[in-house]
Amino acid sequence: MIKKFVRTAAAAAAALSICGCSAVTGWIDAQRDRLFPPPAEETTEEQNVIKKPNTINAGIYDFDTFNPLITKSQSVREAMELVYEPLYTLDSEMKPVPVLAEGVEKSADGRTVTLNIKQGITWHDGDPFTATDVAYTFRMIRSGVTSYTQNLANVADYIMTGDYSVQITLAYSSPSFEAMLTFPIVKYQTDMSVNPNYVPNGTGPFCYGTKSRVDEMYFGAFENYRDGRANIDAMYLQMAGTYEKYMSMLEASEIDFSSSDIVNLMEYMPKGRLKLHDYPENRMIFLGFNTANPVLSGALTRQGVSKLIDRGEIVDSVIFSRGKPSKIPINPSSYLYCDENDNFEADELAANGLLGDDGWGPDEDGKFVRSVNGSAQRMSLELLTNSDNSEQTSVADSIAENMNKFGLIVSVKGLPYDQFMQRVSSGNYDMFIGEVELPASMELSQLTSSSGNYFAYRNPELDTITAQMGMTADEAELKALFKQYSDIVVNDAPFAVIYYKTGSLISSSNVTDGIDPVYVWRYKNCPKWRTAS
Repeated sequence: MIKKFVRTAAAAAAALSICGCSAVTGWIDAQRDRLFPPPAEETTEEQNVIKKPNTINAGIYDFDTFNPLITKSQSVREAMELVYEPLYTLDSEMKPVPVLAEGVEKSADGRTVTLNIKQGITWHDGDPFTATDVAYTFRMIRSGVTSYTQNLANVADYIMTGDYSVQITLAYSSPSFEAMLTFPIVKYQTDMSVNPNYVPNGTGPFCYGTKSRVDEMYFGAFENYRDGRANIDAMYLQMAGTYEKYMSMLEASEIDFSSSDIVNLMEYMPKGRLKLHDYPENRMIFLGFNTANPVLSGALTRQGVSKLIDRGEIVDSVIFSRGKPSKIPINPSSYLYCDENDNFEADELAANGLLGDDGWGPDEDGKFVRSVNGSAQRMSLELLTNSDNSEQTSVADSIAENMNKFGLIVSVKGLPYDQFMQRVSSGNYDMFIGEVELPASMELSQLTSSSGNYFAYRNPELDTITAQMGMTADEAELKALFKQYSDIVVNDAPFAVIYYKTGSLISSSNVTDGIDPVYVWRYKNCPKWRTAS
């Protein structure tokens, strides 16, 4: 399928004559069938990737389509970050930064958002970028056919209010809603089927050009790019075919960039000419408590148990510094982070005091028990983990080992993902190791909302604070609200935050300057990249 696509797509590019990415008059969807002549002869001889002056090489495998909204391939999605752009990205402190957007205006209740988009931007085919394209992308996402449904889950309605403005009505107010607008924007009437012959047409720094070999595609620097032409002349996209081939090409520096979303850095550490460029992710690893369990029903007990987590040791030795420890439900890299205590070691003294205040004490064997209605209740807990995830299993083992040393009886139970989730969803657990990718808006409602969560936890005050967060545009007020929210979660302890993951962009020595990855759009700075040649 990949080879057939490359032949036909290359023929399309030749017919379009867009090498160098100048605008092409008449390139519209109605002409697509005419642009794909019969395939040429197939070349089967494997060739080594040849480095060309002032160019970069990307790689893909598991190819399905170049449409960035619906591809299931992470490698394709990343390569298309150099071709398509979002309305917003995030900076190093996770603040929303406009890309194709000009900015937003909010109503007093935070539920009506007017999105203004930039003027003077063109698609690679020369057509102007307008609100029609944004509205079309919204419609496709809300239809459920894309990978970004959750980004607009809070959108109740939207309407174009001009050529460069869209009014959005939210189901509920949300802090930094614009931070959710980080998905790629596609052109009006873009083909939304999983079409291997899809011709990419974005607003980004590189645009689809022509075929150079059977297994290689050419993307030239877009001459009319909004911020000026990229420093690098072209990107060559290598069809690796399989993950194993992709990895061998990366190790040989035949591919110039990749990320930790493709390469598992817990199992493989780049070496030699490959470099890592870290950036904070918003994936939170936590210890979840079943608050309906009589042993864990008291907030003081849950606080005490959480004090026995050696977050620093887990980050340093278990996940090899691929994350940042945290005791609060706010990303340490975020401008909203509000914990000034940077001691992440286990605190046995504090744990002992909290557990004692909830009636727990050591028996003659040093195991924690308490008296409940005249009967002895023993602190014996099962820690559930996803056995398909080696990182989470290692974290669970570390936590259990530390707690057992202290006198709690904790056993780790690993289950395949489906069974693990069935147990958690049905509340059939004591504790579990969870991982959640929080939205870029930093909302925690999916974990704390009174309408439902995995912890049998309810606190309507958190729902009220969440609503207030969405009603303010004042940064100081927003930080204060997040501080209130964090304090309640830490005191009620339905879960204990352990760490937030760190992501990495991997680059070869061919890229010498300009790499500055951020969460949600790791290749945002690619127009400023420079090469060794």
